[in-house]
Amino acid sequence: MTPEDVGEWLDRWVEDHLAVGSLDPQIAAALCRTQALEAGISDAQLTEAVQGDLEAFLAAEQADIQTPDGPF
Repeated sequence: MTPEDVGEWLDRWVEDHLAVGSLDPQIAAALCRTQALEAGISDAQLTEAVQGDLEAFLAAEQADIQTPDGPF
């Protein structure tokens, strides 16, 4: 898979798993890693896509999803 493919897969994973509710970052990272491996994405590719720390990346993504934009 190309880095772009991995990024697209990760974007879909975030939308499918983090947009539906809150997951503990450790659990989310473990689930993401498992499903990435099943999709043919190595741990190294996943780590590169998130620029290092999968847990921190997923926690930030979840916070972005759950924080409403704007004053309303």
